Amino acid sequence: DGGAVEARMALCEACPATVFARGAHEDPTDFKARLDAQSKCRRPIMCRSDGEPASLFRRRCAVSRACLDVVHPYDAARESADDFTRRMDAQEAAPELSIAPGDKKVVGSLVRESAEEGAAAMAEEIAAKLKLEEEAKAAAASKEEAAKAEAAAISKQRQRQDSMDDEVEAAKEAEERAAKKAAAAAAEAEKAA
Repeated sequence: DGGAVEARMALCEACPATVFARGAHEDPTDFKARLDAQSKCRRPIMCRSDGEPASLFRRRCAVSRACLDVVHPYDAARESADDFTRRMDAQEAAPELSIAPGDKKVVGSLVRESAEEGAAAMAEEIAAKLKLEEEAKAAAASKEEAAKAEAAAISKQRQRQDSMDDEVEAAKEAEERAAKKAAAAAAEAEKAA
């Protein structure tokens, strides 16, 4: 425990905020966690309160780092663990406020605002994803149309080539027939001569 006192005294010299001694409801681990959080906080972090679960105490220490005023400890007489958790959510959303235990009006409005902002952000994100999906579908459709147009152009080119090949073949056959006729006529003329 002497080491804890020395750690606290060293922190008192470096920290602008009051550093409270180990509280009646803090074990050495809690005290060390509070001192660690206090070293990063410009406001005092209150000792662990009577009945404050360790997880809620650690959450309060973490939230305190960002707050401009002291964050009140858990008070079982004025709030439930769920109310405390909502208060910490609200305190994170509005670090400039000092929200008292059991102040459901302030907590409710901040949590509601945060939920509305979250819903609006989610709606924007969904709209952006839908827009991207639509753009992707349009790009895919455009690619498909381009591929169909290219396939049609290739088909036409092949048909033209086939047609030209047929014409060349027909011309060759006509030449061959004409050559045979000319050869037959020449042979006939030779026989007659």
